[in-house]
Amino acid sequence: MIDADKFPVAKRLSQLPKDRSGDEAIAFLIPKRHIETWVLCLKGDHVDEETDYHSREVDHLIKPAALTLWAWTRDPATAPLHCAESLRTAFPELRRIPQA
Repeated sequence: MIDADKFPVAKRLSQLPKDRSGDEAIAFLIPKRHIETWVLCLKGDHVDEETDYHSREVDHLIKPAALTLWAWTRDPATAPLHCAESLRTAFPELRRIPQA
């Protein structure tokens, strides 16, 4: 996992290792700008990926955000329209991880 910060997600993706096999349970997650953007989005906030939410206190939102993320990434679930684009891009990556 690496934050995109002000860079395009594709640029950050190019910085990650390329040596995973197609079925390997390794997910590349790149929140834009910071992970706080995703946590707030998963909470239901309408966020943009240009605003810096890094200073927002989100620790108490992590568990509910994780539960929402799980729900949004299960087939045939779909994320709501307010879902941040970098988060939506991560869904196929998250589906690489087997369900327990």
